[in-house]
Amino acid sequence: MHGTPVHLRSDFRTGITLIECAGAALILGLLITTGLRAAAQAGASQAISARSVTGTLLAESLMNDILLLPYADPAGGTFIGIDSGESAANKSTFDDVDDFDQWTESPPTSSTGTTMAGFAGWTRSVRVYRASLSNPDSNSGAESGLKRIEVTVKFGSKDVCKLTSLRSAAS
Repeated sequence: MHGTPVHLRSDFRTGITLIECAGAALILGLLITTGLRAAAQAGASQAISARSVTGTLLAESLMNDILLLPYADPAGGTFIGIDSGESAANKSTFDDVDDFDQWTESPPTSSTGTTMAGFAGWTRSVRVYRASLSNPDSNSGAESGLKRIEVTVKFGSKDVCKLTSLRSAAS
């Protein structure tokens, strides 16, 4: 038997089985699903970030318009809010910071009252308070020489940005 070649018969077949194929498809499906979820979350995060930046810019723009105005009414008005001769429908008629109290606009408008294109769904609102000198976060019932101005920007019904500034009679 030494010189006779031995042929072994193999029962193993080459290729993959149906079970191996199904397992690979399952793993691939899980990887694709995970990748799509991650991409969707990244897109949602980017949209939230873009909204936050837009809201901040809209708040800063309106706050800058307000802070350019005098602290007190040039005609001598002493109450917070719109004075006679000013139009609640047109902020370009406002002549002091407290005229903006309870001002709301949607969509946002420029300082001249022109609607800003591309901001449908956005709302800007303002509150002006007499602030306490000892604690500016608290309201003062009487004239204190300090006003707290709060600008809130919303997209739809969600608050996106709230900006607060103080304005003194001395500035």
